[in-house]
Amino acid sequence: MVFEPGFLKVEVGDTVVFKPSDASHNAESVFTPSPEASFVTELGRESSIKMSHEGVYLYKCTPHFTLSMVGVIQVGSAGNKNEALVVWDSMAAMMAMNDGRMEKYLAQIK
Repeated sequence: MVFEPGFLKVEVGDTVVFKPSDASHNAESVFTPSPEASFVTELGRESSIKMSHEGVYLYKCTPHFTLSMVGVIQVGSAGNKNEALVVWDSMAAMMAMNDGRMEKYLAQIK
């Protein structure tokens, strides 16, 4: 129940490919630099997302969010890092299991 890698740093215009390991996984943004940058992929389907806005993106596997299946993408500079940390604090309270994974990912933002 992990995204691999869980933290990814790319540039504006790069494409991120989500390849689910089985039919029960997807990727859904929960925080993005802009509402236009939000995304949700279909369960079990490989999907490509063009990263169009600079900043920090937080995302989850919708069915497995409570099991800490979460990730971070930094696109260019992290001007919205503080806002992402606030959102993460509220998300963490909704998870049945928090193994510290997201905190490790967030610590990699530079």
